[in-house]
Amino acid sequence: MRTNSDFRSQASTLAKLALEGAVLMAAACWPKDGCTTFDITSVVVEAVGRVLTPTTVALAQDLLELRLFLTEALQSAEHVLGEIEKENLPKPSGMPAFESTFGNLRVVISRPTLALMGSRLTRRGIRKQLSDRITSDVIFLLDQYARRLDDWRLQYWHELRAAFTAKEEVYRAQLEKAVEAPTGLEAQERQEIQTDIASLQTVVSNMTTTAADRKTLL
Repeated sequence: MRTNSDFRSQASTLAKLALEGAVLMAAACWPKDGCTTFDITSVVVEAVGRVLTPTTVALAQDLLELRLFLTEALQSAEHVLGEIEKENLPKPSGMPAFESTFGNLRVVISRPTLALMGSRLTRRGIRKQLSDRITSDVIFLLDQYARRLDDWRLQYWHELRAAFTAKEEVYRAQLEKAVEAPTGLEAQERQEIQTDIASLQTVVSNMTTTAADRKTLL
């Protein structure tokens, strides 16, 4: 599973990329009514969101792949037991949005003095204002957002583990009972069931170990 440690270590780089995107967007959509100031809060939030999209998409994909792996482990036991489980493992939902992390921070800039001399100078003036005023704020917010993602992912991990463990315990008991039955199973079938039992036990053991070490999860 991917970690957010790289996310945090790259906060400065991500902030610079986001702010450069905000510069381009702000210069392109500056009001035409001659106003001297412009609230570009929404522009900055959108620019940061675009930079974060690859990270959040990858995180969601990792969690879905983990869920699929656990689902397949259970389905193997279901196949042996001849059962079809209607209730699926929970899906990841409610990923926090960066917009909510932005809080009350507002970004209002002034029209660059040389704005009338071309878009390049407009961008330069906007870039200087953003660099001087909010780069550190965005870096801080990115770090806070990474922590919120960590908390959300850990919460989902616990929910997923609890759901899987509950099903695994029932299936394992049924499999063990089938193996201990005096008749009705061929030697190969017994071996396959024992393999499924061992597989389920290994998955549970790995999940417990990972959850005990938060650093491997986050």
